[in-house]
Amino acid sequence: MTEYDKISFGDEYWQYTPEKERKIWSEAPLKFFKGTKNKKIVEIGSGYGIFLYYFSKNNKAYGIEIDRARVNSSIKLMKKLKRKVKVVQGDARKLPYKNDFFDIVFCHGVIEHFNPSEKAIAEGYRILKKSGLAMYSVPARISFFVPLKFLQQIADKLLGTRMWQAGYEKSFTPWKFKKMLENEGFKVIHFEISETQAGRRFPIVGKILRILDKVFWKMQIGGRFMYAVCKKQ
Repeated sequence: MTEYDKISFGDEYWQYTPEKERKIWSEAPLKFFKGTKNKKIVEIGSGYGIFLYYFSKNNKAYGIEIDRARVNSSIKLMKKLKRKVKVVQGDARKLPYKNDFFDIVFCHGVIEHFNPSEKAIAEGYRILKKSGLAMYSVPARISFFVPLKFLQQIADKLLGTRMWQAGYEKSFTPWKFKKMLENEGFKVIHFEISETQAGRRFPIVGKILRILDKVFWKMQIGGRFMYAVCKKQ
């Protein structure tokens, strides 16, 4: 098994329905680009192709994914759903695109899974047109989810369980995340943190975390995921 095998996860459960399409544009991360048309968009870490499907309806969509199995699956899925999408295998830290090529760079829940995250942000900046928009999201460090994650990882090592399935994952404070984006040249024009959700695997635990994280989320210093919409200056 190589470092690129089984890196993507979770999105294989997705199935398209008209109801999901109506709902997804009102939620992060797609809500930031609702109504976008005739743009050249790339998703970095495109996985199974969930967001590519929606983007490709009214835009020219590209996807880059490091997991070969996900690349193959997403190509087959887009063909089945009659969407024209260009998906390739590649690394977020070395993107196979020209400078100033895209109108929008979209990267949801990716850069926290490797080092250096800054390199991926710099590459996103490079391929984005001037005044183009980028959306990056990462897990929030100020959350009771963080110690729970470590407990799961310890249990996996000691007991041989598979409670934690996301592999290597960092989390960030809001100020660290914003500073990292600004250091690569971006101007953050919108920032928000999502509330912790119950989740599919451990819904009861998720509900407890949601209650515990409520104060952090209301103060917008913590929660589950942080979303930053940025502009290339």
